[in-house]
Amino acid sequence: MLIKCKECGGHISKKAVVCPKCGAKQSQLNMMMLAVVLAGIAVAVAAGKTVVAGDDPVEKPTPPQTAAPAVPAAPAAQDAPIASENKEIKDFVQATKDAGVKSTDSH
Repeated sequence: MLIKCKECGGHISKKAVVCPKCGAKQSQLNMMMLAVVLAGIAVAVAAGKTVVAGDDPVEKPTPPQTAAPAVPAAPAAQDAPIASENKEIKDFVQATKDAGVKSTDSH
């Protein structure tokens, strides 16, 4: 693979220590640093995708579905006292209105 010389811009081998045209010393450290940084980024991206995607190599078994216990219906006899109390309250309110009694609330 050919790269450009940092001094003259000529094409030289990436393994060349000096440029054959101008004799400029080529820094191998920059290429090495670039390779390490790119490898680090690739590893970080791969690890990030695994964490974000939630890839779990071990499949967790799904617990069996069980029916919720049935809640017994309330007997109708329990509703009767409430209904009669409501009727008594309504009758009282109506009788109060009919008698012309005004509310004592002073809002």
